[in-house]
Amino acid sequence: IIDSSYYLFLYQNCDFILTHNDVDSQYFSSLFNKPCFHHLQLMDLDNQVCVKKEEIMLPGNLDSRYGNFDNYLIGLETSLPMNIIKMHTYREEESYLENIVHHPYETDYNKFNKIIGKNKFALYLIPYPLGGSFPIQCGIMKTPCISWSTSTTAQDCYPDLSFEYGDFNLVRKGIELLNDKDFFNEINNKAYQIILDKYANPEYYKKYMFDKLCMII
Repeated sequence: IIDSSYYLFLYQNCDFILTHNDVDSQYFSSLFNKPCFHHLQLMDLDNQVCVKKEEIMLPGNLDSRYGNFDNYLIGLETSLPMNIIKMHTYREEESYLENIVHHPYETDYNKFNKIIGKNKFALYLIPYPLGGSFPIQCGIMKTPCISWSTSTTAQDCYPDLSFEYGDFNLVRKGIELLNDKDFFNEINNKAYQIILDKYANPEYYKKYMFDKLCMII
């Protein structure tokens, strides 16, 4: 309650809000009646090459915040091993689940990318988007990211794998498409080019944010 009250105080007294996703901007602007702007992610490229395995990457632990039970259930249908990081919400009970491998929490960006990079694809089916770096990291490591269309970065990097929230049949079709090698390579190359042009481009970031801030002023 104390933390929530403090966050509420910050929101009520700020001049504007920068958000990770377009849907967040609508949420906060209508809730607090404040100007909201999408804050572009800017990340370093990681040129390490990882050997792909027939495995799946999940973005976080199996709690309501990450919505990973949805990811987990879809992953079980493939019979492929699933990799997951022990985040702050990790509970020991997760270790008893079938087909899931837990990795130690990794603060080193390159080491975390290496875990992402060895997977055939990632599932990012969380109820509401959190941040936006994970789909970009998937794009950098050429690990296709299957997501709901509420994630701005996932929709931007992998539009062919971003589906309307709640339609798991479309998700299953997306997973099937990844068995097509040409499709797999094509969407990865497109995602990587988008990252080069936008998410790993300091000049693009500066111009984008300058234009946003000018709107505030």
